Amino acid sequence: MEMTELAISDLHKAFGANAVLTGVDLTVPTGSLTAILGPSGSGKTTLLRLIAGFERCDRGTIALGGTVVDAAGSTFVASERRRIGYVPQEGSLFPHLTVRKNIGFGLPRGARDGARVNELIALIGMDGLGGRYPHQLSGGQQQRVALARALATRPDLVLLDEPFSSLDPSLRAGVRADVKRLLCAAGATALLVTHDQDEALSLADRVAVIRCGRVCQCDTPQVLYDAPTDTEVAGFVGEANLVPGVFVDGSVRTVFGDLVCHCRAGAKPTAADAVVLIRPEQVKLCPIGPECALAGRILEREYHGHDSVLRVKPDGDDVPGEILARIPGHVYYEVGSPVAVSVEGTVLAWSVERGGASRRQLVPAQ
Repeated sequence: MEMTELAISDLHKAFGANAVLTGVDLTVPTGSLTAILGPSGSGKTTLLRLIAGFERCDRGTIALGGTVVDAAGSTFVASERRRIGYVPQEGSLFPHLTVRKNIGFGLPRGARDGARVNELIALIGMDGLGGRYPHQLSGGQQQRVALARALATRPDLVLLDEPFSSLDPSLRAGVRADVKRLLCAAGATALLVTHDQDEALSLADRVAVIRCGRVCQCDTPQVLYDAPTDTEVAGFVGEANLVPGVFVDGSVRTVFGDLVCHCRAGAKPTAADAVVLIRPEQVKLCPIGPECALAGRILEREYHGHDSVLRVKPDGDDVPGEILARIPGHVYYEVGSPVAVSVEGTVLAWSVERGGASRRQLVPAQ
């Protein structure tokens, strides 16, 4: 398969007076899986439709492998000539066609029952099931067939539009792993649209967060989680405690005491006041002792088996708000229990001007 790179520059799209995309810049490296992550209405699906050629952009360019396929007012390459495979949200298999005929649908007539179809049936682990119809398959099997159909013509780019949203939660993790394996085996460059943070972080090589019609950050999953570009991204990608603080000699002073901190991309703090990101798994709880920096009380406990998420109310009128703590599932605290609260590890901090939070108020956990 010829691999390609997707390059998008200053992309705009509006529907009447509704501006959906307002300057998207994005590069998808050759052979990678990039996830577009954003809430409903953020422009994810519109971006996918522009890349696929189902819509035309109002401004900006889209290039595949160095060839411009859409430039407002000039170039436009029709969708069928872009060498793009598309996996829609529901899979959308043809109900009257077998697995074999669904996979081979986009191939030349003479190749629709040949070696390429056999290769893909084996790749998706459905040997012996080529004669079945979609209604005879599980949801996960249908998604694998839809992906095989998209890969059949050896496209330069595969687009996946929320492909797991219709699956039962118990199936999603397994099907996601299958899709990742299939894309890697095919050497495909792929773009996944999703609103599910866990899905994006666990599946993609890079994650682009789209907000208000623009990509506000695109990084590896770990960088995105550990070093979000601002407090909004921090609260959207995983659970976040956002706490006021003051920069003091290379650390940041908070209600938890002085914490070792870093600023994103090595930036120096531009003001004494800070807003600090503390992930729930960094919050440590223990019985109250004489050297307790911060005491609190358990308000709520959510048990997930492998871990528990606790909502803690710090004591004292000068510390409004609540803190989320994620602890191992075998550790048990009763609701209402008093606890000592501390923070482990390095935290991320922004100056107030960049973070936009008030020093005097603890921002409630999201």
